[in-house]
Order: sequence, then structure tokens, then C-alpha cells
Amino acid sequence: MQIVSFRPNGSTEPLRAGFSDNGSVIASSDLGYPDTVRELLTHHSHELTTVLDKARAALATGESATDLAAVHLGPPVPDPDKILCMGLNYLEHIEEASAAVTEFPPVFAKFRNSLIGAADTILMPGISTDIDYEAELAIVIGTRCKNVTVEDALDHVAGYAVFNDVSARDIQFRSHQWTSGKMLDTFGPMGPGITPKEEISDVQALRIQARVNGVTVQDSNTSKMIWPVAETISYLSAIITLEPGDIIATGTPAGVGLAQDPPLWLKANDIVEIEIEGLGLLHNTVKAPQMSGAVKTQARKPKIAAA
Repeated sequence: MQIVSFRPNGSTEPLRAGFSDNGSVIASSDLGYPDTVRELLTHHSHELTTVLDKARAALATGESATDLAAVHLGPPVPDPDKILCMGLNYLEHIEEASAAVTEFPPVFAKFRNSLIGAADTILMPGISTDIDYEAELAIVIGTRCKNVTVEDALDHVAGYAVFNDVSARDIQFRSHQWTSGKMLDTFGPMGPGITPKEEISDVQALRIQARVNGVTVQDSNTSKMIWPVAETISYLSAIITLEPGDIIATGTPAGVGLAQDPPLWLKANDIVEIEIEGLGLLHNTVKAPQMSGAVKTQARKPKIAAA
């Protein structure tokens, strides 16, 4: 069972919250619940087990259900309040990037314009050539929390999803702040849906992989996280209040394109697959940049007046 956001194939209507299982999907509103995933989590996370049981029963009868092949899956939470991303959360990735091990993790943000669905297209920006993939586990927050303890952190989780923290490395490394190379349009494939936490026996024991054009480039396990899921939630909740529908990307293991020799930058028509055990698969095609109207940015240094 997954919580999804969907619309009929070929439609431009707003994405609707729903539940998918065994090749079928049913709208949340058909069961008397809100029509967006964020609203569903905001108002019903406290009874999510009951909601999911009701959805399973409805899908089992087939009444009001639609064939999953007849719908398009968007990002599970299209309109999160925030997308927080952990950097350098696997030692093997720190080593391949020749980065320093720090006492606290780097944290940066993406925004909702980055989010796309599990089979949507990654659009290359005209201002970058060094585009990279990053297989990541995403946490979806179910209930509001602030200053939550590690012991209580998982109580605030709705579920988990597959995430690709697509990165424009040439933009990312222009400055010490990574966000500018992370927040580009379509640079946050996520899905296929949210797998409820109750269906994952141990979130710190999941195989995580990335493939580019069928070749495996990342193959690791969430057991190797430096900051596990519960500690990540506790740490971030001490900095900022976490709200229902918030997304936390938990960092990537070794094997990113930056670390290959030569670097493996994504190019037009590449197919990028990210897969996490028990959560599903992202299958995104890369599309060539649309250069019409592109603005060429120029580096510059401020003029400093003589003392």
C-alpha cells in the first residue's frame, strides 16, 4: 500500500490524493478524506492506520478503484511546506568526495518546484553541464514536531519514499552554500508513493541503488547512514518545526557521477533509475536543455574601495 498523488493519464487537472495497491488506485476523497496528501496528513495522521485499512478494504472490492496504469503519478507530496536535505550522511560518500567529516551534518533545502513524479522528465537547465544523480531515502513527516527526542522521532513519521537529489555540480560548487545547485526545476524526482512506516520493519536495513542506462552506479544500504532516520528527525526538529507533509532527504551513498573517472554527468536521453528495497522505483528520463531565452550568468567580484 502506498499513499500517492495522481491524475488521469493525459489530464492537466490537479493531482489528487489516493491509495495504491496491487495495481489499483482509489481517490482519498472517495473514502471521505481530503483530496491532497498534505491535507490528508495534516488532519488524519493520528488515525492513519484506520485510514489505510479503509483504503485496503475499498481496493479489495474494486469499487471506485482505477487501474494504476490509467493514471499518472506525481510527486507524493506536491506542495510540502519544506524539503530539507542532509548532506554527507554516508562515510563512503564523504571519502569519495574527499570531504571533511564534520561533527554536524550539512543541511540545505530544495523547493516544491524541484519535485517531479516517479516517471517524469528531468529537464537539463541551459546553465549547467555537470548534472549528477543521488539516490536517497526520503522521510515524509506525518505529525507536527519540535525538539523531539530520538526515542520519539519515528512516531512523527508518516512513511518513506524514494528520492533523487539531482544536482548541478558546477553551480553547487560556485560557493560554499550548496542550495543553488540543488534547487533547480525538476531536480527532485520522488515516489512512486509514500510507503507507510508500518510496512517497513527496519528503515535502517534497506538496499538503495542507482542505475544510469541500466548500469548500476550506486549500491549500498541505509544501515550505513551516519545520522540514522530517528537522529536526523530529532536534529532537524531542534532547528525548525517539522510539519505534516514535510520531506527530509537523508543523503546519498557512494557512487555519484562526480566521483567517477571520468565524471559521469547526466546527458540528454539518459535514463536514471533509483530503487530502494520495499519502497519502489524511480524511472526518469533526462531531456535536453531548452536554450531559447536562457540567461547566461557571469561571475563577478565586488569592487572594494581602497582604505
